[in-house]
Amino acid sequence: MSSRAIEVAIQKLAGVHKTDDLVCMACTVQSVDEGSATCTCMGDNDIIIPNVKLQAGVCDGLLILPVAGSTVIIAMSKYNDPFVFMLSDVDKFYLQVSSASATITNDGKHMYNDGGYGGAIKSIDPDNSNSGLLYRINQIETLVNNILTTLKASTVPLAPSGTYQFGALFSAYSDISPTTQRADIESDYITHGKPNQ
Repeated sequence: MSSRAIEVAIQKLAGVHKTDDLVCMACTVQSVDEGSATCTCMGDNDIIIPNVKLQAGVCDGLLILPVAGSTVIIAMSKYNDPFVFMLSDVDKFYLQVSSASATITNDGKHMYNDGGYGGAIKSIDPDNSNSGLLYRINQIETLVNNILTTLKASTVPLAPSGTYQFGALFSAYSDISPTTQRADIESDYITHGKPNQ
């Protein structure tokens, strides 16, 4: 029996054959490469650790990019490349599930899929009661109702004599009632607002 075979046999008897010891270390992020889903970190004694993984592989799934200069906890072992498993400051959060994606950046912006439909609708503005979609819709509804009320009560003089009641012409049109409420245009499941300052 060779010395290597004896070593493996002893490891198997001891229950340590092919075990992987995990070492954790706090590091400072030096740079981030989003394309390769890696970062370069500086550990104890100014040791530079390149190609620290931010994802299991460059693919769909979850990718969290740390802020350069922030602290991360990385794990290293005999059989695996070093990888980040805890972050102190996040620069960008990206999640892809099949063909759906969500991106959140550190400036508080959120984008779902390609963002091609534009910004989310602001149904109300908590800082300005005369703003938001609900206010604008209610303004239009009030204007239409006022026009209908005026037209239904109007009489037009006819030449050479007589009058014509507009009421008969507009009686088929009903006021908009009830007017639009927040529950009519808002989702109970998705809400949004200003980023925390």
